[in-house]
Amino acid sequence: HGVWRGDGGTRFEHALLRSWSESESPGLLNRSYSIDQWSAETSVRRTWTRSWQSELRTRIDLKRDRYMEEPVRARTSAVAMENRLSFLGRFRSLASVEWRRTDLQGMLPRGAAAWELTGGTGAGPAWILSLQASGNLSRGVRLQVRGTGRTSLQGRFRQTLEVAVNARF
Repeated sequence: HGVWRGDGGTRFEHALLRSWSESESPGLLNRSYSIDQWSAETSVRRTWTRSWQSELRTRIDLKRDRYMEEPVRARTSAVAMENRLSFLGRFRSLASVEWRRTDLQGMLPRGAAAWELTGGTGAGPAWILSLQASGNLSRGVRLQVRGTGRTSLQGRFRQTLEVAVNARF
């Protein structure tokens, strides 16, 4: 892991990570996996003003499921752009867009292992979008909005939207 801070609010960061995750379910083979993962991520973050920050990230993930008789390997390359913005002194937002491509070697299992190997997008290219905003509408009322979207395995776009209003009395 390394960090370099440049002039004018620019920060460069690089990380190399190794992780693993396991799940064993004797009754449900599609929920059993043993995944090793290596990840390399590089990012550039820029603070433009006190209320606006941008980040560009690239990532490569190499994953292998050792649970199957013949190991399955996944290679994911991703590029993401993220913007944080504060406005009117009481609202904050975060918007991100990511393009990723996952290539597989071996027979992709069904169920939890497939989800873990591909990050939920399946093999091939995918777009992932996210928007979050929150703020105080008044002294006792807070608004939160969250939305996500992603291309599905069939190429269709799937999205969710959640709106919450909290009031204190």
